[in-house]
Amino acid sequence: MTSSLRLVPTLALAASALSVGPALAQANHDAMVKLATSAGCMTCHHIEPGAKGPDGLAPIGPAWRDVSAKYKGQKAAATQLTHTVLTGSNPTRATGRARSRAWRCRPMPWPSRSRTPRSWWPGSWGWKPASKPRPPPPGEVLGAAPGAPPRTATIAAMLTFELLATEGHARRGRLTLNHGVVETPIFMPVGTYGTVKGVLPQSLHDMGAQIILGNTFHLWLRPGLEVIEQFKGLHGFEAWTRPILTDSGGFQVWSLGEMRKISEEGVKFASPVNGDKLFLTPEVSMQVQRVLNSDIVMQFDECTPYESKGQLTTEGQARSSMELSLRWARRCITEFERLQNPNALFGIVQGGMFEPLREASLAALVDMDLPGYAVGGVSVGEPKDEMLRIMAHTPHRLPAHKPRYLMGVGTPEDLVEGVACGVDMFDCVMPTRNARNGHLFTRFGDLRLRNARYKLDDRPIDDTCACQACRTVSRAYLHHLDRCGEMLGPMLSSIHNLHYYLNLMHEVREALDSHRFEAFRQQFKADRARGI
Repeated sequence: MTSSLRLVPTLALAASALSVGPALAQANHDAMVKLATSAGCMTCHHIEPGAKGPDGLAPIGPAWRDVSAKYKGQKAAATQLTHTVLTGSNPTRATGRARSRAWRCRPMPWPSRSRTPRSWWPGSWGWKPASKPRPPPPGEVLGAAPGAPPRTATIAAMLTFELLATEGHARRGRLTLNHGVVETPIFMPVGTYGTVKGVLPQSLHDMGAQIILGNTFHLWLRPGLEVIEQFKGLHGFEAWTRPILTDSGGFQVWSLGEMRKISEEGVKFASPVNGDKLFLTPEVSMQVQRVLNSDIVMQFDECTPYESKGQLTTEGQARSSMELSLRWARRCITEFERLQNPNALFGIVQGGMFEPLREASLAALVDMDLPGYAVGGVSVGEPKDEMLRIMAHTPHRLPAHKPRYLMGVGTPEDLVEGVACGVDMFDCVMPTRNARNGHLFTRFGDLRLRNARYKLDDRPIDDTCACQACRTVSRAYLHHLDRCGEMLGPMLSSIHNLHYYLNLMHEVREALDSHRFEAFRQQFKADRARGI
């Protein structure tokens, strides 16, 4: 409050300098005082009440609509006033170091609902049309009425997990979510843009998919939140009635490499779609996933790389990354509760290839008492034996009464070994990505469809498989479709690979139910080693 009172004279001077009428100047003055006393700078994304900007300056909060409305379109003037609150200087006159300081704290308004939204364009010192809506500013929920009171909720009320059987570290469970029941262990097909590539929703139902993934990062960029909000979430948009898990965007931001810049507040990056400058924070990730209404929401984390610029990640670098993810996890919990999200928030264990860091991350996340936990930072370029080492070390140390999720893994062998290590949930793009490249999985090894040996082969892909492709077409026909570039080829191949993965998990669950998982595991290895 002290800093806010200190800013009032500056506000009055700025208002008079704009040469507006006395009544409007007073209204703007009042709005700016309100804005100055609320929490969170829209550009710097400082969320916590009483937080300071990067220069120790008073933050600005989510009252932009009040200011914008009272100016009736004089957005540049409103921005000038807002900047005055932050720095006491005029941004249009700032030069050199002062201008740089002003740029870092200029507010970024949430765009209007008009067909041609406008946003503040960094570096332009003016207003330009924006081809991409910005995320809601901190403290504001997409679709909520302006000035709506904060909402609170508990995290643990929307998920139940039953542990039905165990064999060693392997577990048979049942996960109940808002959109249905998931029997575990389970494989989750990946639907990056709201679709599992080349597979109809009905086909997913028919092959036994219980839960699928959506990609927060990509859905935020395209089609955007206003579109998905129109359908009341991702389920309505993509016509999928069963549970959905959405990642937080952390892995996709990691994959941008040099195109992104990570800070304590979040990640700045250029949109891979149109080059827009974007800023993804834990709060924005939670807000986006709230609009998606996914049954399982993943915390925003930094995916620790295995190596950077040809150099292996050191333990010190991995520790800094892991600790940042823990701080982001706490911010995710705060925002998740404030948004009153009726779904489940999972934490992500990081720590690179260092077991002590994994244990420290795990212990800190367990103290947060989240509904479920994931093991992240694997399948990020490390050798296979390194991934297997972390997989053997971490999952079984997670709480036994909570679901465990291994992110981005992997081959059929990885799934079976993961179950043996205590994992309940898996996802990977491998079944569909490999299918589009003529690489098919079978009970007796992998089939490379593009090989000339299959040109006249009248057998199905896998004699033991009951999928639509194996019931209806031959290897020779699929070989022909692939050679001709016909879209039916990768569609049928994707159906087969996903059916194989889902049926493999069904067989694993049956083996656990009958207490013969270890025998199944050995037979699985022998069958896969036999070859086509």
